[in-house]
Amino acid sequence: MACASAGSVAEQTIWLRLYALAGEWLAPLLVVGAVLFNAGLAFVNAHAFPLSSGVVIAMEVLIVGAAGGWAVLHLRPEMKPWIALAVFAVGFGLVRMGAMEDFNPKFIRDMLLPATFVMLGITASPRSATRAIVIIQIAVLIGVVWEAAALDSFSQFFNPKEYYIATRGLSFDEFTNADSDLYISATRPEERFFPFFELHRISSLFIEPVSLGNYVVTVTAFIAAFWRSLGGWKRAFLILTNFLFLIACDGRFAFISSLLVVGSICFLSRAVQRVVPPFLLPVVTGCVMLLSGLPELQSSADDFAGRIGWTVRMLEGMGIEDWIGLSDQYLEASVDSGIVYLIITQSIFGVALYWAIVSMQAGASAAFRRYRLAICLTLAVGLLVSNAFVGIKTAAPMWFLFGVGLAMRGDEDDGVNRSGYGREAHA
Repeated sequence: MACASAGSVAEQTIWLRLYALAGEWLAPLLVVGAVLFNAGLAFVNAHAFPLSSGVVIAMEVLIVGAAGGWAVLHLRPEMKPWIALAVFAVGFGLVRMGAMEDFNPKFIRDMLLPATFVMLGITASPRSATRAIVIIQIAVLIGVVWEAAALDSFSQFFNPKEYYIATRGLSFDEFTNADSDLYISATRPEERFFPFFELHRISSLFIEPVSLGNYVVTVTAFIAAFWRSLGGWKRAFLILTNFLFLIACDGRFAFISSLLVVGSICFLSRAVQRVVPPFLLPVVTGCVMLLSGLPELQSSADDFAGRIGWTVRMLEGMGIEDWIGLSDQYLEASVDSGIVYLIITQSIFGVALYWAIVSMQAGASAAFRRYRLAICLTLAVGLLVSNAFVGIKTAAPMWFLFGVGLAMRGDEDDGVNRSGYGREAHA
């Protein structure tokens, strides 16, 4: 009997250790997978067999489903608002599909991504968050050096053009550079924003430069907000590689947003950082509406001012059916306007709920206060010029870090996983 009891205890200990190991590694690996799986599929499409959009959807469902399943197993009070957002997204999405007679679950997925990855982050520790970002940084660094030093090899290995044509419904005519196998926006008609070297806009393992630029902003926010959680070598590595990525992707929005993030975190008082977030999106949107008469906003150029002007003109032309999410007349045009895209796919009520949950979340740590400010500021500006924030490559790391910060009890607990893993689990 004593031997059987000892064996049972040993078996339970093994399972507890495996569970603790899963808790420390599953969340970061799911985020890494969400960021990099498109690069893997691009390789398969280029060298094994042609893919379709269904394969991409299946991979997203697998990753998001695993993240959501893990979160459900570790329900916590902080998850309640995000569960409410997910329920609204599913409910409104079904109503919209019925009213429009158009089956398009992508619009439901757009709101499930932030809800799911925030909840995943709530189950993880700051140590896990750092682990995920460092792994991604190393992988992206390898891709940046590879693409810059051996473009032909990189292009043949991934062939982004063929991949996006096969899986996103794009046509060859949309790729203005017929001699390149890179993504459409890898080259611009005008010169580079950062004229430090004569290269195209590098994408690395994101395989398109816009997502790399958005990722740069997320890492900037992470460095500034979680500064106390990072050791000296990690700070230096993240700052240096992130600056390299910024220059490599030639991101205009990434540059402006990074400056705003660092400036707001460094120079705004704690009281202002707490109060400002809920007002950022309505105030920024309202201001550009009031300034719609400026000549710069009348331009149709594909630059920052031109895209803001395009957003303003769409908002001014929207009817009641657009505001309540029952019209697709601006759907195709909203690719360069995230706020319009969200309104017509989620309704103004869904956008209000989304923004209230994001901006009014109350965390206990200074890291979360800073990160929430950074994300709200980034979204308030970014949604005027792009809907790229709904993509999984951008959403996964951004919202995962949001959840990690939300669950922190204070900056002093950075080495402890609050869900029972980490040091406490081994005590």
